[in-house]
Amino acid sequence: AGQQARHVSLNGVLAAAYLTLAWTSWRGLGAASPLERPAMRFLMVITGGLGGATALRALDAALRGVPTLFAGPTAQAYYALSSVFALLLGPAVLWWMFVRLNGQLAQLATHDPLTGVLNRNGLVQAVRRHFAARTPVPLVWLMADIDHFKRVNDTHGHAVGDQLLQAVARTLLA
Repeated sequence: AGQQARHVSLNGVLAAAYLTLAWTSWRGLGAASPLERPAMRFLMVITGGLGGATALRALDAALRGVPTLFAGPTAQAYYALSSVFALLLGPAVLWWMFVRLNGQLAQLATHDPLTGVLNRNGLVQAVRRHFAARTPVPLVWLMADIDHFKRVNDTHGHAVGDQLLQAVARTLLA
């Protein structure tokens, strides 16, 4: 199809890839934690900006030809913008991943991984927050014991025991 078609196609595919990354970041905002959202928005702006600029570059190549891709003010503006965005892309991804992993680490430090209920550290933090409040609300503390739990594990295996613990935790949380 010629040099012009190859450049238009290449820039079109790159623009689609960047815009897909931006769209994926936008779609993930609802499921993200509040701490993750600024990093994801920043990532969305960077990939969306790079996708938009690359799409305009493909359109420019289609309308004015290949030489405008490499010389002139439009080419200089694109290369400057893409250089800045490319430099920001890595730190943006690292920021997002750091926030996400830090949240997962905080969750593991305060919650039991099997049942999702607070562990000892989580309980201590919750009690401290409760009594540090200016006007603490009434506090309810519940301790439960599952009678003959060892017999369930010994008879039916640890997988069934884990399922029992999860069901009891779900019931108590509900």
